[in-house]
Amino acid sequence: MLLLLIATIEFTYAQCGPGQNIDQSFVNAGLAASTTEQGNSFVAPCTGQIESLTIRVFNVSAAGTATVTIHAGDTGVNPIGTTTINIPAAGGTISTTFATPVPVTSGSTYTYMVDPGSITLGYSMGLGDPYPAGDSLRNLGGTFSAATNPDADFRFIIGFVDEVDPTAVCTDFTAQLDATGNVTITAADVDGGSSDDSGSVTLSIDNDTFDCSNIGANTVTLTATDAAGNTDSCTATVTVEDAIVPTAVCQDITIQLDGTGNATITA
Repeated sequence: MLLLLIATIEFTYAQCGPGQNIDQSFVNAGLAASTTEQGNSFVAPCTGQIESLTIRVFNVSAAGTATVTIHAGDTGVNPIGTTTINIPAAGGTISTTFATPVPVTSGSTYTYMVDPGSITLGYSMGLGDPYPAGDSLRNLGGTFSAATNPDADFRFIIGFVDEVDPTAVCTDFTAQLDATGNVTITAADVDGGSSDDSGSVTLSIDNDTFDCSNIGANTVTLTATDAAGNTDSCTATVTVEDAIVPTAVCQDITIQLDGTGNATITA
């Protein structure tokens, strides 16, 4: 039976974001028995916590459980966190989480090992780019050793929960009152190019409606929110103007002079 695993490990910690993701590939790494673990080491590019694991499996002949263990260092003998993944016979994409997030420190080396447990399997592996750091490790009867082929890398992708704030950029805006003396603006009117390193942002403002009482300069706050809920804000000046020419409506009147021969009227 062949089992292909592609693992995604997510971290959550301030300032860890998609820019630190590691994509590591493997080739020719056979796993002969369920007592044999296969894994790889990596250098954490930021300080955070391992939160979840996702694997994609194929050609599964029977359901089983795989165990993933995170180790400090590159020897695979200092476990600091573990989780299990129930693998259905149908295979597919399967996710699990660590009950207690596993902390890592930027610049330090860690190793993750996958033990297929009761499943007897071999990995079907394709060619890929060399891994960026660390060693490909095998556990043979309790003895960990590096792969003899430097290209025999157990493929994995380390991803990070996005906690990098977007960048809110404001621009001032001039709003003209309409014939009713009101005007409504949108967040886009005061957006000067807000962005996020992992995609688009949602924009909102704290005040979008103005009337004659707001003629002149008004301060509004623009908030940019990314897909992970991180936010950043800035302020813009909205200048409200009334440029509509008024309409004069006249009516004729009759007045009576007083005893002095005078009369006073109002507009």
